[in-house]
Amino acid sequence: MVYLQKNKYSVVAKRHNSNLILIVDNTCIILDANNNSVVYTGYTRNELIGMNLCEVDILLAREMFANITTKLKTGEIFNNLSIIKQKDGIQIPVSTSITHNQILDKNIYIVVISEMDENQLRYSSSSTQNKADML
Repeated sequence: MVYLQKNKYSVVAKRHNSNLILIVDNTCIILDANNNSVVYTGYTRNELIGMNLCEVDILLAREMFANITTKLKTGEIFNNLSIIKQKDGIQIPVSTSITHNQILDKNIYIVVISEMDENQLRYSSSSTQNKADML
């Protein structure tokens, strides 16, 4: 759930939820992050806030984010397979969902990142191999 408190976007995540949740503005800058994002990425919350999402989600280019966000309507969800780069350099395949919301006439994007399960990893590997075979 996202709420506005003293002109700051905040994230409330249930303790049992293992997803990383990032609140991002339309320029791809992280406005807030849940505790799982801190634990999973190795960055402090203060380091994450102000970072560009593309520094964490390494397959997401700024132009791609801009393209996604200009087409995404309020309440719509964009799903993508990607890779998160942790602070220590380790790269982990993930599933990313981006949702557009509008709060007080400001566009914000909720980015939910989850580790991929075995089926998603198999699909991702076969999809990558099929693309390579076509080249």
